[in-house]
Amino acid sequence: MQKTLFLIEDMLLSNRIQLSEIARSVRLEIGNIAYINAIRVARDYYHSREKYQSVLDIWKEDIDSLTTSSQKEELSERWNDYRQSLNSTFQKGQQK
Repeated sequence: MQKTLFLIEDMLLSNRIQLSEIARSVRLEIGNIAYINAIRVARDYYHSREKYQSVLDIWKEDIDSLTTSSQKEELSERWNDYRQSLNSTFQKGQQK
């Protein structure tokens, strides 16, 4: 997983791929935990609410379509917590 995150970081730094494409490919390849970590890596390099939101929207779609109801509830709670964290980070970045 760490190797994958380094690859994601490299792609982000070189702007060879869109953030949403990275997020979707990671989600499909190695699952939710790596997907969350990929968003965290991306957060360090992007300071645009629109780009963050596109990733969160993809994740929400995946939660809605790929899980059982009990998993969906747990992931939805984590998604809401993470979204709040992401919004807070975005606001701090804008204040700098």
